[in-house]
This record gives sequence, C-alpha cells and structure tokens, in this order.
Amino acid sequence: MDKVELPLIGQIDISSLRSFYRTIIPVNGMEVHFDLNFGGKDLNGQSILRLTTFLENLSRFHLQNLSFIKHNFYQNDSVVREYIKFQINENLDSIYEILELDENSTETEELFLTKFSLVRIGIYIEDNEILKNFAVFDYSISEITNYLIVLKTDDQGVVNEICWEG
Repeated sequence: MDKVELPLIGQIDISSLRSFYRTIIPVNGMEVHFDLNFGGKDLNGQSILRLTTFLENLSRFHLQNLSFIKHNFYQNDSVVREYIKFQINENLDSIYEILELDENSTETEELFLTKFSLVRIGIYIEDNEILKNFAVFDYSISEITNYLIVLKTDDQGVVNEICWEG
C-alpha cells in the first residue's frame, strides 16, 4: 500500500511522503486553499482513516464552524464581535460599499456575519497525539481585510479554540 486515494485531494504516495502538500479543494461550492502537513511523521493505517473521515466530513465541519462563529458573536467577550468592530473601525470609508451594506443600518455588525468566507484549511498530522488541534479553518471577509477568524478543531470537527490573526 504505497499509494492512498484521499477524498478531495487525490492520490498521495505514502512511501515517499513529503512534509506538506498544498492544493485548492472544493468546499460547498467554493475553492479553498488547503494544506496537509505531516512534519516528517509517517502515515499509518489509523492516521489514514482519521484523515479520510475528516475529509469526507469537511463540508459539514465548515457549516458547523459558521454556526460556531455566529454563536460566538452573541457571547460575552466575543472574539468575532471584537474582530468585526476592529474591521469596521479600520475600513469605515469603504466598508458599506464593498460589503453592500446600508450605512443607516443599526445592524452592521450582525450583517458582517453573512460575509465570512472560508479561505484556507490546514490539517496537521504531525505530533497530533500531543496536539489537540487536528485542523485549522481560516475565515475572512477578504474583500476588505487580510485579518482572519481562525478556528482550531480536533479530528471530529469540534472547535477547541477561536482567535483572530492579522
């Protein structure tokens, strides 16, 4: 078993595994940057099964993440609300036109929730027995910013951490 067929990615040769792979994959009708990081770790049968199962459920995990982002927005100490407020303050001159929002709306922050796009997914096989994060999902409002909402999940798609990065 030197070659393995992975959903969305295609065939990889596990006898000469590279430390990472980078491609673009379809997720719910969008093209998303994807990287698969092995960090020198060999891919055994259990790792292949975990990876395959995760990839087969990627669309569902993405939808769960969007719900998580929306839920976080309404929490005290919300990372998502802080991110959105920052974006509004930084991009006030152009934000309404770019995002097609009504300048008179009192719900501008809430309208941002509909503008998030998944831009990247990274999966980390390396030392994953120690690390609790199997995957990283990067969301952005890419029309106005390079800043990201980052969700880190386990191999079951459960969010372990949410933060924003510039």
